[in-house]
Amino acid sequence: MRSPILPDPQRVIACLIETSEQDILPRFRALGADDIMEKGPDDPVTVADIASEKRLTRLLMDLVPGSVVVGEEAVANDMSLLGLLHEDAPVWLIDPIGGTKTFLQGDPGFGIYVSLMHKGAVLAGWVHDPVAGDTSYAAVGEGAWDGDRRLSVAASGEISAMRCYVHPRVYTYDEADAVRARQDGFAAIVPIGSVGSAFRALSSGQVHVGVFAGMWQWDHAPGVLIHREAGGYAARRDGVVYDPTERFRSMLATPDEDCWQRIHEFLKPD
Repeated sequence: MRSPILPDPQRVIACLIETSEQDILPRFRALGADDIMEKGPDDPVTVADIASEKRLTRLLMDLVPGSVVVGEEAVANDMSLLGLLHEDAPVWLIDPIGGTKTFLQGDPGFGIYVSLMHKGAVLAGWVHDPVAGDTSYAAVGEGAWDGDRRLSVAASGEISAMRCYVHPRVYTYDEADAVRARQDGFAAIVPIGSVGSAFRALSSGQVHVGVFAGMWQWDHAPGVLIHREAGGYAARRDGVVYDPTERFRSMLATPDEDCWQRIHEFLKPD
């Protein structure tokens, strides 16, 4: 049964498009030195991130009366906001620009990530590509969509025939050597500009396998739902049950659970 909390998904997409057109695209490849700050070591933020989160906060709260917002940039200033994910009010979880480094490089592949959550569960998720102007969307039990096209993951197969995305942060952790040593076993390692874009590629069958690392709640919540509704399977690599309200280190996404087990074993350190 569809949650009564969910708004018309097209109204959310309209908010994403407005934000892209007003706050992100005018600044794409047009940022000055004073438009870029550092939240922490190797963690940039831009005036586009800040402006887009402010607009989305206002627009999305208007769509669902009584809802609250947990946005990446707001959390950077007040970590206690993450506690709202466990409260009774509906929560909009926002990454105003997923892939800020890609955005700063002037490359496409960044996106806006939005999830609607309630009592710790993700009801719906959106990943919008401002440059291409399209959006992947899913709600629980309703499939995954890109416009009128229903999304479906690629069929599982031999590892040597599958295309794989590896998040750059994987190479900073202790599994880095194992992943490097085995990545030639895939048909290709596909570079993708952001986590959300990677989940879109997985959900549409362009890529079979995703190896993710260093993920905040806003990074994974919409993409995991979209991928699952497209028929895929994703789980934490440390064996802990996936919880969309938590930050964690590593995740693996594949076409199905059997494939997940095969890839997990394949990528294990010796």
